[in-house]
Amino acid sequence: MLGRPFIDTDDLIGETEKKYRELGEEAFRELEHQAIVSLKNVKNSVISLGGGVVLRADTVALLQKLGEMIYLEASFETLRIGKVPAFAQTKSLQEIYHVRKPIYESISARKINIDQLDEAGVLAALVSIVTLEDPPDGF
Repeated sequence: MLGRPFIDTDDLIGETEKKYRELGEEAFRELEHQAIVSLKNVKNSVISLGGGVVLRADTVALLQKLGEMIYLEASFETLRIGKVPAFAQTKSLQEIYHVRKPIYESISARKINIDQLDEAGVLAALVSIVTLEDPPDGF
């Protein structure tokens, strides 16, 4: 539907919840970073990221070099409807949200607010951005 290869970094890492629990946050974020490093030569693709990817500035800098970023903005109320990730076992989901939101807001990216969108609406918004023009080099 997006007309480009789709890559999910969680799939590259594999068994993310199990690895997060076994390795801890710091080692898991390194795995996540290395998964993104492995994509440095990927072109014209859509890359789906885990929500904690923004916690390492070097990972964000690498992502910005790979191409345009799109931030799927959501309120806390919207996010808490979904599946609770493994890391939420040690931190409250609200605490995680309040730590990450300002980081996401500080990153230069196109923004799509998904609060009022279902999955089809989110996909339609992504399609409108991704197919709007020819991708820049590295996207």
